[in-house]
Amino acid sequence: MGGVRYPMTKEENGVWTGVTNAQDEGFHYYQLNVDGVVSIPDPGTQIFYGSSRWGGAVEIPTHDQDFYALSYGSREPGSSAGQAAVEALKKEGVNSVFYESPLTAHEWQSWRRSLHEFAQLAFQK
Repeated sequence: MGGVRYPMTKEENGVWTGVTNAQDEGFHYYQLNVDGVVSIPDPGTQIFYGSSRWGGAVEIPTHDQDFYALSYGSREPGSSAGQAAVEALKKEGVNSVFYESPLTAHEWQSWRRSLHEFAQLAFQK
């Protein structure tokens, strides 16, 4: 993340873990570097296309926003994980909203519907 390589450790259960430095608020892409040679998207998460390549991503919610919004198309892999992430954020006190666009995938119609849903929340003051 942020162009920095972080060491990872294989746990007894076979899961690899790593800890990064504190990250700025916002959306961050990352890739896993295998044996210092091959960079691959994280196979354990949904992948995103950015910076001219596929990669994993994390989003650090901004402190000055009223809510955190996450959306998926109903035909998009990972929708249930996204909904679970929003529920986990709510349990931690983060005002979070999930929207699932019916009968769409990762496409323009999904984004358009999401914008319509979330804009109403963002500008209701």
